Amino acid sequence: MSATASCANGIHLLSIMAANNEVGTLDPIEKIAVIAQSYQVSFLCDASQAVVEIPI
Repeated sequence: MSATASCANGIHLLSIMAANNEVGTLDPIEKIAVIAQSYQVSFLCDASQAVVEIPI
């Protein structure tokens, strides 16, 4: 489910991983944060795996 669809469904917390340590995908955390903010949904990002890949 997309971040927009999740937020529109009335969730209270959107939690994502910035980088997946198994397959290596990187999520656009800044864009997802904007979506969460526009729906007034709390946003949690686990960036522990991304620190070596992208500037945090």
